[in-house]
Amino acid sequence: MARLNKRKVEKLIKRKRRGLSSLLIAKQLGVTKRRINQVWNKYNLTGSFNLKKPGKLPERKLSEAELKFISYLHENQKSGARIIAKLLRLRYKIRIGNNLVHKALLDNGKAMLNENKQKRRKPWIRYEREHSLSAGHMDWHTTKWCQDIQVCTIIDDSSRKILSAIECSNATEQESIKLVQQVINEYQHIRKIREIISDHGTQFFCNKPNEEGELGKNEFQIFLESEGIKHILCRYKHPQSNGKQEKWFDTYERHRAKFKSLNEFVKWYNEIRVHESLDLRTPEKVFWERLQPFLLELVGKFFKEE
Repeated sequence: MARLNKRKVEKLIKRKRRGLSSLLIAKQLGVTKRRINQVWNKYNLTGSFNLKKPGKLPERKLSEAELKFISYLHENQKSGARIIAKLLRLRYKIRIGNNLVHKALLDNGKAMLNENKQKRRKPWIRYEREHSLSAGHMDWHTTKWCQDIQVCTIIDDSSRKILSAIECSNATEQESIKLVQQVINEYQHIRKIREIISDHGTQFFCNKPNEEGELGKNEFQIFLESEGIKHILCRYKHPQSNGKQEKWFDTYERHRAKFKSLNEFVKWYNEIRVHESLDLRTPEKVFWERLQPFLLELVGKFFKEE
């Protein structure tokens, strides 16, 4: 496809004045019909049409106010340039490119170059339940930021909200049962959690066969059965099956030390930190949005009883 030059623009305007169609002029000059209409419309509005000179546009300079706001969002969200730039564009209507935000963070020592992130990203497919409390991901993790601490959470599959969490010295079946019981006690009046997804750890699954060579059931499995909760086990040596937990553990290790307590950290994660996978919304907001059908059903029952 040819490009317009000064001579072609003069021909275009003369031929449009004679009443020739845009499609015919486009074929004659070797450009698109859309481009012909664009030039003609601008000429009619301004009385002239000047082609832009080729060359790189001057680099945009961020103002002091923009730099301070980027710094504030970084402290508030504890996220990188990509999410901060997206947040600026969608929520605050401030158009700043990812690279410019990253440069601002680099200059302030709040970011670092990562060679692994210079490559083209693979297409990302999102897997999640439609409604909150449909399934919860569970796993235990030995902390690195602090010695001799085990952490376990139940993460809502749909909203990514932390439904319950604990830090303790030993990862046991009893502590796992307590976490599930907390979720049941807090939300069963709206909807009882339907499924629990976990790995084959001894806190969740009986790995030792009995004398007859059959696998029995541990206390956690028996508890889930008694509560009518379906237990879904991940594939062996396949951490992606419980990927939401793995990602949360990464966030936990990077930011937990900045908070005085686990409850404070969970509150920040649920109510302040936005998630790109949730279209820059918080897990708390999405959790209640995706519970609406059950909340409406609950309200309907209440008025029926009245």
